[in-house]
Amino acid sequence: MEARPEESDFVSLEFVADDDGTGQLRVSARSNGYAGRGAAYFDALRLAEFAASLEAFPLPVGGLTLAGGFVNPNNAGELEQELVGLRFYGVGGRGQVGVGVHLSGEEWPHIRPESVPAVRSELLTTYERLRMFSRDFFAVARGDDVRAFLKQEVLL
Repeated sequence: MEARPEESDFVSLEFVADDDGTGQLRVSARSNGYAGRGAAYFDALRLAEFAASLEAFPLPVGGLTLAGGFVNPNNAGELEQELVGLRFYGVGGRGQVGVGVHLSGEEWPHIRPESVPAVRSELLTTYERLRMFSRDFFAVARGDDVRAFLKQEVLL
């Protein structure tokens, strides 16, 4: 029996653009019974470039990573808090693709670290689904579409 679409595992992206070329990337994910939502600010051009890179076949060794959150004030190339982390990588030799997802709430001095919501999961999909997702993600980053949706597909 096939799962209904609303029960399927997925990663979904939406981008709410600001007037300055940046915007908030909103990520929702569900995998293996775990679900979460997160958001971080990104440069729209960086998102479009990253989306286009997802069409690579095969994906580079080590995968492709997109991460956003609060930048370390002492090192602008490093995140102090990762609020959204997505990693796309090959799994095995049959064309399976893994999507590692990390979503976290914001940590503030007055909040206990143990109470900050976070989820880490992996979604398995295929290169063909990733190719279609890449194009949708590119359109979302450019403001031409509302949502990019990547559905699970496990190769048996």
